[in-house]
Amino acid sequence: MAQMTDHDATNQEILEAVNASSHRVEERLRGIEQRLSTVESDVKDMRSSIHELNNTVVTKDYLNQKITEVIDNQNPKILDTNNKIAALATTLRHSGVLPEADARRIVSMEPYPRPL
Repeated sequence: MAQMTDHDATNQEILEAVNASSHRVEERLRGIEQRLSTVESDVKDMRSSIHELNNTVVTKDYLNQKITEVIDNQNPKILDTNNKIAALATTLRHSGVLPEADARRIVSMEPYPRPL
């Protein structure tokens, strides 16, 4: 059997140290890979959540459009009611039940004021 020299022992020690270090690096890389996998999964879940929110959140433009539709649908009804109140005030004034000043005040009220 060959005898080991001081130089051979040093090389052996270096190889063992490098081997131990590479095992530690490999373990750390596995841990990083696992954490990266978790981050990728979380990002995928977040994308899915954002997509779901985009499909359910109401935009300002959509709300404005719907409010305009409601107002447009209500305006004819309000105008019709306003016309009926004006006609009633006029009838009551001509019948002597309502003083002219009160009739004028009633028909001049919002939302569609007009002269009597």
